[in-house]
Amino acid sequence: FTGKQIQHDMEELRKKIISCDFNFESKVSEISSFLHGEIQSKINEADKLAQNNFRSIRHLASKHNLFENRMEGLLKATPEEAPVKRAEIDQERLKYAEK
Repeated sequence: FTGKQIQHDMEELRKKIISCDFNFESKVSEISSFLHGEIQSKINEADKLAQNNFRSIRHLASKHNLFENRMEGLLKATPEEAPVKRAEIDQERLKYAEK
């Protein structure tokens, strides 16, 4: 081997190492971007589920309050009003049981 040959081989090796480093960094960046997108997608999905659950809970709480108020009204009803109020409550229960 000559000095020039060794120098040339060293230069070629250096270029390959730089190329490998660049390819590695490029792949890491690509994987990182992909994972960031996947994670953001899952966060958005979880956020939508949380919002839907919150709306469902709020809806159920409002229905619970409605029935509670109706039952309170039934307890305070006169004997003549009681059957009508009871029928209204039963009708509401059937309506929401179907949903």
